[in-house]
Amino acid sequence: MEKIRKREASALVSSLSSGVVPRIGLRHIAVGRRNEVDAFLRDLSVVEDGGASFRFVCGSYGSGKSFLLQMIRNNAMERGFAVADADLSPERRLTGTQGQGLGTYRELLQQDEMELVYEPSEEEIPNIPGDPARLRQVFLNIFDNSAKYAREGKVIEVSVKPDTNCVNIIIRDHGPGIPEGELENVKQKFYKGSNAKERGSGIGLAVCDEIIRYHGGSLILENAEGGGLQTTIRLPYTATGET
Repeated sequence: MEKIRKREASALVSSLSSGVVPRIGLRHIAVGRRNEVDAFLRDLSVVEDGGASFRFVCGSYGSGKSFLLQMIRNNAMERGFAVADADLSPERRLTGTQGQGLGTYRELLQQDEMELVYEPSEEEIPNIPGDPARLRQVFLNIFDNSAKYAREGKVIEVSVKPDTNCVNIIIRDHGPGIPEGELENVKQKFYKGSNAKERGSGIGLAVCDEIIRYHGGSLILENAEGGGLQTTIRLPYTATGET
């Protein structure tokens, strides 16, 4: 049995406790993915021998796609491959440009007869420095929470408002909101408010808050006038995050 190195063990514990995919040591915690891993390894062997391979990885959010792909990336780099990420359909990405980035989530909401209303910024916004994968995780988590609690209101509103030193992304639902006495607690790990509808770990917003603070920003939760929760994500234009 292979012994886990101290560096890998530390990285695994740190990443998993923060709710992100570990960069190293994945082979030690991969369970039940033998068929998928074997298929990818065969693809790498084909390419190594001068051939070519193209494979789709499909699954719902949270099914482990990022986990599996990171493990394959690690294996490919160990074998001397050059590894890069490419987005083949930018008009359907959550992080797309020119108002197209919400297309995927808008379609998912429509399946539940919900509507997403997007108000883009009238000003040009500079690129935000940071980790795209972790920021994507933040937005997916916030959108999922909004969709979960906004079914009665049927509408989620998203707006982007630039400031002098940062950009504000405001996500507002029309659900029940959060009791005022709980607003300060919902970003704590394992805290579940009285309005919690489904079982969960209670670490989603805590992880989002950590990721945003790592990028030098802030996560602000407040009850919107007229009902619902308003979530503001503030991200600076320059890298000033926590270390």
